[in-house]
Amino acid sequence: MAAYAAGNYAAALNEWRPLAEAGDARAQNRLGIMYGKGQGVVRDEAAAVAWYRKAAEQGDAEAENNLGFRYDHGIGVSHDRQKAWDWYQRSANQGFAGAQYNMGVIYRDGMIVPINYKLAVDWFCKAADQGNVDAVYNLGVMYNRGQVAAIDQPRIVGLLAKTAIAGDDGAEYQLGLLYRYGRGLGQDDAVAKSWFEKAASKSNAGAEFQLGLMYLKGEGVKRDVGLAADYYRNAAVQGHVAAQVNLALMYFNGMIEEGRGVSQDYEQASHWFKKAADQGDADGEFNLGWIHEQALGVPLDYVEAATWYTKAARQGHAQAQYNLGLLYDAGRGMVQDHKMAANWYQKAADQGIAPAQINLGVLYANGYGVKADKVFAYILWRLAANAGIELANDNLRDLDGKLTAAQLHEAEDTIASWEPGTHLARRPQSRTRQE
Repeated sequence: MAAYAAGNYAAALNEWRPLAEAGDARAQNRLGIMYGKGQGVVRDEAAAVAWYRKAAEQGDAEAENNLGFRYDHGIGVSHDRQKAWDWYQRSANQGFAGAQYNMGVIYRDGMIVPINYKLAVDWFCKAADQGNVDAVYNLGVMYNRGQVAAIDQPRIVGLLAKTAIAGDDGAEYQLGLLYRYGRGLGQDDAVAKSWFEKAASKSNAGAEFQLGLMYLKGEGVKRDVGLAADYYRNAAVQGHVAAQVNLALMYFNGMIEEGRGVSQDYEQASHWFKKAADQGDADGEFNLGWIHEQALGVPLDYVEAATWYTKAARQGHAQAQYNLGLLYDAGRGMVQDHKMAANWYQKAADQGIAPAQINLGVLYANGYGVKADKVFAYILWRLAANAGIELANDNLRDLDGKLTAAQLHEAEDTIASWEPGTHLARRPQSRTRQE
């Protein structure tokens, strides 16, 4: 071990290979590690798996976990989560902390087995009790997401506090969240800020983002948009998506107070929206589409706008769905297509976007891309009018005298029963049974 720890891999190899070939399980596992990392030998994942298997079949707990990891990720073997589960379980039952952590992940995420937060917490706690800081961090995540039973909360708070006091930035961040949002502990911005600052001093992106929020909103601290931008930037360069979006919005709008902050800069806004969009963030995608549609610091480009709106719209971003409908309706960046416009207006209307309800109503009133339906047009315009859109009242006047009392009654029933976020459509009407 001394030779390996000193980085003298050739000497370690000479020491362990004869032992491994003689059947020593620990030496076999060590050779597996060396082949997997290319330490003193040419990297060979298949050879790593072979040595791990020899050791695991003799019951070496670390090798069992290492072999499970290979099956879990398809490294040197075909991807097989069932076999990964089998080896993790053997290792975890022997008390190996890394395998206990992996069992927690499996139960938390519902891989192989149904999601079971109680068992996930149990396995994470077993690993955390052995000092596995990743397990402690994930217990904090589960706590903050409301996935921990009340009976387990005091134990997790204790583990977080112990690990945070020892200086782990992940635990400091998670403990800060508990105090910031009063989850199981008294809400205390001052204590939250203290823990966030400890974690941020170690470049913890989540803590930097939370400090950015606090300074931007002036919650628990004096509002300081300059510090907010600094903290957002520190988190954003590490790839924190929400920080990238918030920093982009600051540049988009320009925020300077008392000589501190950022000036309006569409190029910087576009840069950070793109960073977020490239990670699949719907807000980043939508805002990037808006920048190209409005030619804000970039050339006008409806095709590029439509591309980004589509990405966001497919993720359910309501405003992107509406804007994409507008492009299809007007034929900007694509061939005019009222049917596709209606499709995207409908999705946005379902989420309560009043302008989408107005435009979808126009399509139904005139039969553009859809079968003409003045009753549904009335429903859509009435909902938009109820949301305070005056244009909808103008459109409703065009339907005066064109609907029967029964149709108006049907429409009002639909309006009264509809909830934003549910599909908006005419309610089927019952019919009297004929004898």
